[in-house]
Order: sequence, then structure tokens, then C-alpha cells
Amino acid sequence: MFGIVINKDGFKIAFVTLDDIKKPLYYNLSDGELIIEQDWNIANAMLKPQWIGTEWIETATEEELAEAFPSPLPSQPTSEERLQSLEDAMLFLTLGGM
Repeated sequence: MFGIVINKDGFKIAFVTLDDIKKPLYYNLSDGELIIEQDWNIANAMLKPQWIGTEWIETATEEELAEAFPSPLPSQPTSEERLQSLEDAMLFLTLGGM
């Protein structure tokens, strides 16, 4: 079993594995910390998850998310763009460029 340790404000402190009696392995709870088992997989996919009593919410700003999860690589050029690039290279070589 798995769970997420939260502080008194509901923010994720640690992801933990739980034993048979739901005690965290290799983690000692501090005062005010609780373990939430519900939807741990959702919270673990968030940058700054906060438990609000019934669900996890993402509290990271758009800027923090963009920095942590950069956009994917630029898209591949279209066939037309590749053809134009090839034509440009051929014209360059034809005109004596090297």
C-alpha cells in the first residue's frame, strides 16, 4: 500500500510505502503530519499537491509548472517545409555556394 504524508496545511511532504497496519516504512511522522491514502497516484503526479479534505489540488503556478514540465520539442517540419529547404540548398549549390 502507498500513501502521502501531508503537513497540517495539507501539503505533500513525502510519498511513503505502508505496512500491513498502515504504518509508513522508513518514515517517522512528525507532529501535525497525517497520511492520506486516497488518490495518492493523482497527488504524486502533481508538482505541489495539497489535500483539501476530499481531493488533491495543484497549487503550483503556471510559471512553476512551465519550468518543471517544459513544452515538448518543436514539431517536425512539414513536407512542404522540407521540400523548400531542399530546393534552397540545391539553388545555393547551383549558384556556386559551398
